[in-house]
Amino acid sequence: MLTLENSGSIRVGKYQMKLGGESDPRNKALMKMFNMIDIGERAGSGVPELFSVWEQEGWEEPQIEERQNRRKKQRAAVRLS
Repeated sequence: MLTLENSGSIRVGKYQMKLGGESDPRNKALMKMFNMIDIGERAGSGVPELFSVWEQEGWEEPQIEERQNRRKKQRAAVRLS
């Protein structure tokens, strides 16, 4: 199992995250750097692409979770089996 985890909540919501088309990066400077070297397009297509590839391969659908840790801080995770 692979878990992609991020501190904070899912800023666009689970439904929109899976649907795609809306980009809301936490680190705008990092996103700008990626754009400058042509590896980021702010299209909001990363998560839908991940789900598409998983489906094409016949793998179990990734699970999107939001939870709080012991310090009441939000965490978002995508679990890939």
